[in-house]
Amino acid sequence: MVFFAIIDPIDLADIAWPHVRVTRELGYTIGFFMFWSCTLGASLFTALLLRPSHARIEYVDGTMSAREQP
Repeated sequence: MVFFAIIDPIDLADIAWPHVRVTRELGYTIGFFMFWSCTLGASLFTALLLRPSHARIEYVDGTMSAREQP
């Protein structure tokens, strides 16, 4: 990833958690799951926005009326 090409996980851990000893592998693991969870959240938000409406529009006597689907 481009992020870890620029940022070293040990330096980031020293800034974020100075009292916790974090190895480079643990930093990469935390970063992987952080980016994975951000992607998951964005995908879930997209799915929420793209889901169809429950209302069905019907034309009765030339006028439009919305009814709930069973």
